[in-house]
Amino acid sequence: GVRSAEKAVSPLSWFTPLSCNEVAARMQSHFTREFQATVGELTSREIATARHLVASKYSNEAWINRLA
Repeated sequence: GVRSAEKAVSPLSWFTPLSCNEVAARMQSHFTREFQATVGELTSREIATARHLVASKYSNEAWINRLA
């Protein structure tokens, strides 16, 4: 679903025999190690902020169709 790009987007399956879940797990592992990150839970404030952004910005037709 890329509407606009200077170059074509290639699927990861062209470059690795790993499944989507395996790729995701390795990416998470690398990110966690690289940035000393830890797995945590979202706070109710973070969820409320995200919901506000969806309602006020990301569900807006102008935002959704900005590349069209």
